Amino acid sequence: MQPSATYEPGSYIVWFDSQYETAEAAAEALNGTSLPPLQPGQSPEDLVRQRLRTLGYAENLLSVFEPVAEYVANENRHGSGPSRCYNSYTAAVFIPPQADTRAWLDAFCQPDFARQLSDAEAAKVFVGVMEGRTLGYCLAVCAAESAMPDEDDPFLLVPAAALPGYDDLAYLLKDVEYAEGNYSTVLAQTLSAADAQWLYARNRETVFNWMMNRGLALHDFGYNADVVLEQPEKIRWELVYRWACDTVKTYLDKLK
Repeated sequence: MQPSATYEPGSYIVWFDSQYETAEAAAEALNGTSLPPLQPGQSPEDLVRQRLRTLGYAENLLSVFEPVAEYVANENRHGSGPSRCYNSYTAAVFIPPQADTRAWLDAFCQPDFARQLSDAEAAKVFVGVMEGRTLGYCLAVCAAESAMPDEDDPFLLVPAAALPGYDDLAYLLKDVEYAEGNYSTVLAQTLSAADAQWLYARNRETVFNWMMNRGLALHDFGYNADVVLEQPEKIRWELVYRWACDTVKTYLDKLK
């Protein structure tokens, strides 16, 4: 058996042992198959035998395995080819290349790649890509790559991993400018009811801890019981807005 290192990705011809009556059926079942990429220590013959077993045929049906170019050359020179009268059959198989980073990116850039994934598959891709990274890290990289301050601008990006919830707020405010003198106004203009619901769902425990640490309750926001019961989204927006303002202020204070 030749080592797998001598084989390149591409199309190959499989010859079947003519002494077996199932050679024709096995050839028809295997023909056109795309095999898995070769793994270290594997040979193409190993892959073919595994596929034959999967298809319900004996692995010893395999007789010869050769590249398509070699098969065609032998056919042209010697007239060698399959023959039904001699129970001689062949099948074409394809060995794909290993999926390296470039191949993965090429697939990812294909139109509608993401739409073809199920939610579970998309989550698996996201988790795999994000392994070892945090949302804050990615936002920092994005900000550093896209920001083009003037030479005289004292731009400073401070990681906020120790400030719960700020990563989400930074994402929400990524397209607007804010500073110590206008952040509350910017938040009031930017924060929609849907944004407030999203932030609350992702930072529920953080918001509760913020209220508890400051001794706040819902009545501290100036709403009576009927508003709390009849317009909960209004209360949620006010709660999230106040927490967001305090969190952004804390972040800006860290820049001083």
